[in-house]
Amino acid sequence: MSRLTDLLRQLRSADPQLGADLEKEITALTKRRSFGLVFERHQPEAVELPGQPVRRGSKVQVLPPRGETAKGDARNPGTTVVLYSSSPEKAVLGTVRLRRTIKVNPDCVWGLHGSDIGISESDLNAYLEGADESTLLEVDCPDSWEQPVPLNSLRTVLGIEPSQSFRYLATEQVEQAKQLSAPDV
Repeated sequence: MSRLTDLLRQLRSADPQLGADLEKEITALTKRRSFGLVFERHQPEAVELPGQPVRRGSKVQVLPPRGETAKGDARNPGTTVVLYSSSPEKAVLGTVRLRRTIKVNPDCVWGLHGSDIGISESDLNAYLEGADESTLLEVDCPDSWEQPVPLNSLRTVLGIEPSQSFRYLATEQVEQAKQLSAPDV
């Protein structure tokens, strides 16, 4: 959204009332929709349709009670997280184990965790710009695979499409992907 923010800033300086009106509408829209980085087009594995009536034959997601996480939920400590680099590699690079998730006000992330984050403060600020909240993943047990596993291999060998933000993989799928990283003998 940083490009949109820059354009809005320019518009406010040229026409303050129009800029304020447009900013009000964008704020309302961002409260209803999630915006983020999209690196490539693909078919989503699932789409949430809040407010859609449930009918016979509908697939539904059963959520755990508020404040709890379901078994296999990505927020559970010990979950294996597959690391996919969308640019420039477009490949899986390895895995880490989730220790815990940390909810932090976006304005406090750098001050609290800047020394542990592998990007610059300006890149982090650009990434978090406009976010009302942020969740950090504290990880351990890094497993850097011998070779990156390209997106095409994930599609052809495992028959999976990477999702826009995250997706769950069975332990067997993670092992199959790791085998793809082994150099040919």
